[in-house]
Amino acid sequence: MIDETRLLELAITNLRKVLEFNPYKSYPGINNREEFKQLIARDPAFGTLGLDDERYIIARVDGLIKKDKFNQRIPQAWIDYQGIGFEVRSCYQIGDSKRIQADYDMSLALKSYNILPVMLVFCNTSLRSPLVRLSKSWELYQGMSSFNLVESITGFNLYNFLENNSQILKAEIDNILSNF
Repeated sequence: MIDETRLLELAITNLRKVLEFNPYKSYPGINNREEFKQLIARDPAFGTLGLDDERYIIARVDGLIKKDKFNQRIPQAWIDYQGIGFEVRSCYQIGDSKRIQADYDMSLALKSYNILPVMLVFCNTSLRSPLVRLSKSWELYQGMSSFNLVESITGFNLYNFLENNSQILKAEIDNILSNF
């Protein structure tokens, strides 16, 4: 049984890690948030879209379930694999060809070890083109299908958990974004 109180605490703890995010550490000559914001504002792609807003954040999580950890909830069609490699995204809104190629290459690497590549994209507003391409190499789930798969495999209804804790999580996110 999943302790939802503990899960909510973990979610909030991890949300707060965003406050430690250093968006300019990889940019030579950019030493503070204001300089980074100016860099993004001058960027012809990001600046014109208003993405110089400091609240612009991308999150990513990865996971692997080895065959010896499969439970009775794993779909029957997946049982013959040595494992399941998950790429979990809140949304796929970047048409970055290097990112798409890296995801494609990862699926091939997983398959070479007889590990099923499964991509969960939780939003419904992802760019279509990358998902069409990636669906050729990943078992890809999007939107509610992702939430349904999580529930099917774990028995935990993540969507209901998020709905039930929506106000708490929104308040936490608002607080975090207000501190930027």
